[in-house]
Amino acid sequence: MKFSGSKMRTIREERGIRPEALAVGIGRAMNTIGNWERGDSTPNADDLAALAEFFKVTLDAFYERAA
Repeated sequence: MKFSGSKMRTIREERGIRPEALAVGIGRAMNTIGNWERGDSTPNADDLAALAEFFKVTLDAFYERAA
């Protein structure tokens, strides 16, 4: 499975959360959030756990299944 920044963005947008609020909520820079959502970089294990806790989802919510 591969991390999907677009899935992360969709979750964020569905909840009406601005990137700035997410960045503050998990203690990361706003440009880091943008990098993850664009697929320029991927969050490490600690950041993934923080995202899952922030959004109240399981880790698999951020992954695409391989075809």
